[in-house]
Amino acid sequence: MASDKDRETLASVLAFLRSRGLKDTEEQLRREAGEELISIGDEYDSAMEVSNFSNAANSEEPVENETTILNINKAKVYHGIPKEPEITIPPELFADDEDDTDEEDKEPATKRRKGPNKKDFYARKFRSDPNAPPSTRVPFPPLSDLEKQDKLSSWKEAFKSARLGADRLPCICGYTLMNADSTVCTAGLSDDSSLLASGYSDSKIRIHSVTHKKLRAFKPAPVLKELDREGDDVMEQMFDNTTASVEKTIHCPHAGAIYSTSFSPDRRFLLAGCGDGSIRLWSLWLWTNLVNYKCHMYPVSDVEFSPLGHYFASCGTDRVGRLWSTESITPLRLFIGHNDDLTKIHFHPNSNYVATASADRTVRMWDAATGTCVRYFTGHKDVPQALCFSRCGKYLASGGRDGGIHIWDVAMAKEVLELEYHTKPVYALCFSRDNTLLASSGHDGNVALWNYKGLADQYQADNVSFGASGGAAYLVRSYATKRTSVMNLHFTRRNILLAVGKYGEL
Repeated sequence: MASDKDRETLASVLAFLRSRGLKDTEEQLRREAGEELISIGDEYDSAMEVSNFSNAANSEEPVENETTILNINKAKVYHGIPKEPEITIPPELFADDEDDTDEEDKEPATKRRKGPNKKDFYARKFRSDPNAPPSTRVPFPPLSDLEKQDKLSSWKEAFKSARLGADRLPCICGYTLMNADSTVCTAGLSDDSSLLASGYSDSKIRIHSVTHKKLRAFKPAPVLKELDREGDDVMEQMFDNTTASVEKTIHCPHAGAIYSTSFSPDRRFLLAGCGDGSIRLWSLWLWTNLVNYKCHMYPVSDVEFSPLGHYFASCGTDRVGRLWSTESITPLRLFIGHNDDLTKIHFHPNSNYVATASADRTVRMWDAATGTCVRYFTGHKDVPQALCFSRCGKYLASGGRDGGIHIWDVAMAKEVLELEYHTKPVYALCFSRDNTLLASSGHDGNVALWNYKGLADQYQADNVSFGASGGAAYLVRSYATKRTSVMNLHFTRRNILLAVGKYGEL
């Protein structure tokens, strides 16, 4: 005998499928369900068609009133970036300040801009920000030796990065995905710009090495036991060179398209969100599936690792965002409040907050420590589907299906300006590493560069919002592709802009 919970669940699912026009899926579910459940589901049909579950999907305006939104936006937000963990910096990193740049990158002394020396640069990394959250507010495990080494490497690269601005534009490198045997659904790059992952409609994931280093797997366990664990090159000895290749394909045991991928900061793991509602964690050292997270009822539209690792967030068409830990198979937090499908989820740089975009045309910020909504932004004319926080953490940019880009002040909980250029949906947004430029791209095949530093300086000087729309004065340059819609943007640690797209979508 079916329980009342089973009957109500089936009725809810049938009503949802009907409201979305998914008649084939509805009929298939009816055929596979038992006769008793079908009869009970039919009895609930008339009631469920007017239920909140169905009405929310077709609502044109947010359910919350102005008083509720005002109270949400009064919450305190720690938008600052905490100081870096204490790491012993080798003395050799301070040597040769003037000669640390590659020969071909050096400029004549008359043109070279004087920048900070290395000691000043590293000192800023350990400087406290009064707007930063306490270091224990969201617990993180201590850094491993591998993560410390990667931190030092990233700081060394950042010191060599190009200083950008309205008069100093970045180099742009484009990667085009062509001749795929199935539809490309997503593409993403690792933080150090060494790996590219693309997800496809046939449940495949392809990992590409975009540097000279090839992808390798660990040696068998009996061989690893014989290694010298105290050796300086023990990590190099652990990998099997016979497995080296520039590309690897993962055949996922999913039952749907791969809609999102995300690399962990240390590049050990890869997350994949699928159309069957599952999230899988893959090891990039063993090249095998480690965990299958099952919690979403409907397709997972986006997954993302925290900038500090350990945690990751997910969202989907069940209207709920989730915060996870790699140490648990159940979600730690549920972000509930949106009235329609979630399209994008994105971590704040300090990993204490998560932003979500929804088909209800709102953008919200959630506290990872408590799970409560702390910011509620409205103003999109169509579905927002791209999110990116500024490097300082004070601003949030969101791009919509109508081509508009909104800049939000996280600290003051208000809109700064709407930027208008793209004529089709915006797919990706990215701030430069030095927080001077904002790059945007979308289905129109254009990559636009915006003078974010000039915009932020003007906004802080006026201390008021600019108004509804415009922003043409802050458009620095745009670059058009022939037939490639640009799906992802990424600034390398040296401030080179990488753009990834799929050919033939325009």
